[in-house]
Amino acid sequence: MIFAIPTDTCFWFASSLYDEAWFNLIYKLKWRMSDKRLSFVVKDFGDLKSIIDINSEQIDFLRNYPYPFTVLWGKINSFELPEFLSVADYAKIAVRVAERCLNPMLHDELVFPMFLTSANESWAPEIYSSIELESKFWNEKRIKIFEGTLKSCPPSDIFSFSWSTLEPLFIRKNH
Repeated sequence: MIFAIPTDTCFWFASSLYDEAWFNLIYKLKWRMSDKRLSFVVKDFGDLKSIIDINSEQIDFLRNYPYPFTVLWGKINSFELPEFLSVADYAKIAVRVAERCLNPMLHDELVFPMFLTSANESWAPEIYSSIELESKFWNEKRIKIFEGTLKSCPPSDIFSFSWSTLEPLFIRKNH
């Protein structure tokens, strides 16, 4: 199943990290180029350390970061990617944290970690309401759309850190 979820920036498509069919469907729905990687979302800050090689001070920095963010960081060796993903392509993983970007009421309806990307075609503007999403993807029965209307806002800041420091290295800065 693909979920269309209201977040702190726009509606996302999300699916199980371990289901290749849903992964491929997200690319198809978005008309996304295969070389553009999907991000991951973990349930909370505690789960970050199970996926990426991040230290406690960096996690505290993220907890207190005032804007929507995606952190791009190296995968830890013990985190096994699904077989259909290239380890080389996902040596660094872009991660968001549901604790910060999703309504807590949705946490129990979803299984983490998940893939995620904005719920729009790659060339189209982002979508901010479940009504708009339903009208765009009306014939796609494999999407569970969670209701909501969001205010238009910039996408998340994307950054990594300079080694073990707290200095963010911005890839995209919107705030």
